[in-house]
Amino acid sequence: MTNDLLLPVVIIYQEDYHNSNIYKSLLCKYDNMHVVLYDNSPTPINEKYSSPYLHYFHNPENGGVTAGYNKGADFGASRLNVQYVVLFDQDTQFEGEYLEKLSTEIGRNPYDIYAPVIKTKKGGACSPVRVSPLSIRGIHIQPGVVPLTEYKPINSGACIKLESFMNAGGYNEDIKLDFADFDFFERLNKTVSTYMIVDSVAYQSFSNEEKDSLRLFNRFRQYILDASHFHGSHSIWFIVLRHTLALTLRTKELRFITYYISKYIFR
Repeated sequence: MTNDLLLPVVIIYQEDYHNSNIYKSLLCKYDNMHVVLYDNSPTPINEKYSSPYLHYFHNPENGGVTAGYNKGADFGASRLNVQYVVLFDQDTQFEGEYLEKLSTEIGRNPYDIYAPVIKTKKGGACSPVRVSPLSIRGIHIQPGVVPLTEYKPINSGACIKLESFMNAGGYNEDIKLDFADFDFFERLNKTVSTYMIVDSVAYQSFSNEEKDSLRLFNRFRQYILDASHFHGSHSIWFIVLRHTLALTLRTKELRFITYYISKYIFR
């Protein structure tokens, strides 16, 4: 694997990089590989890891994943002349050989997009997903070539040809987190019809056990803002409504419904 082929771009928030799943499971093996670390924490807690190979950027205003992925792609194109960016978050646990498998597949079967199979910690399907007007649902799928129109990868682990990334206009920075991948891959689908599911399984951690209603509501506010900026061909109004009702029932608080009506329905 050459250093001018793949550029990992990691988004991190309020966590020590060396304690993150992405570092411990995968990137700890590649200290001499160029990596972009984009830190959305209020203070630059990971600046200590900056090095000639670890390119550190700090955004105290928290630009979400989209600003970080765009920054990484821009840096790769202007400073490193890499061919592919590999997008990561801090929470996903990968097989230690994932980058080698990517390099092998690129050399053997050149595509614009590669992605792993991603499961939940309990083994449920997480990525790729099938998006419909009624749901966003993870699909169990075998490695191989799949249509991008039907199956979309999520951000983490996605390996994208840098030229195609730029031609698609990068990520929409108005969408900081939720729906960012669906928006991006739908635009990329205008020029890319298929992609490769790599024979590698990753595991995604979720914060579904959060019980603090204030934290849930603050997270919900960003969810609604992101949804309001998603203008893809898929209608997501029912998905947003179902999520709102689920949080209302879970917390027994009406502020989720009230916020949904005022900021999403009558925005």
